[in-house]
Amino acid sequence: MASNVGLDILSKNLSYFSVPAAVLCALGPHVYAISSAHNIYDNRDPRSFKDSVTQTQTLDAAAKARITKAKQASENGFETLGLFAASVVAANQVGVEPRTLNALTWGYVASRVAFNVAYVHLSQDKTMSWFRSAMWQGGVWTIMGIWISAGLKVMNAYVF
Repeated sequence: MASNVGLDILSKNLSYFSVPAAVLCALGPHVYAISSAHNIYDNRDPRSFKDSVTQTQTLDAAAKARITKAKQASENGFETLGLFAASVVAANQVGVEPRTLNALTWGYVASRVAFNVAYVHLSQDKTMSWFRSAMWQGGVWTIMGIWISAGLKVMNAYVF
């Protein structure tokens, strides 16, 4: 489908750009947590940040929970990032069709954005905590979809 300026952006392979976007999705909650903590973060000992937030008397319980959840959302993003980036490379190496690859890779990024928002702002509400889990599962399933697409492409290329 061509746009008004003659570019067919949907057929262009944009999947490699989704990896830096995914890194930003993982880094964003970390930056949010640090900036919300008002000088509690100590770059000399970054791993003590969550303990420092828990122990401080300068933040109320809601702020502490939000900051802690943001830090956890960031950690979760980095935990899945390697598998995602590897899937993008594998799918590109075997030549998965760009439209499929774009849909899956950018679907992952969208799921991470939704996950972050849900984790930080909705997970305190038990009736909405399911949404965070659904977004996490959606992200993992898109990664599996990328790997399966790559596997099917290779399998079909080597017909015995």
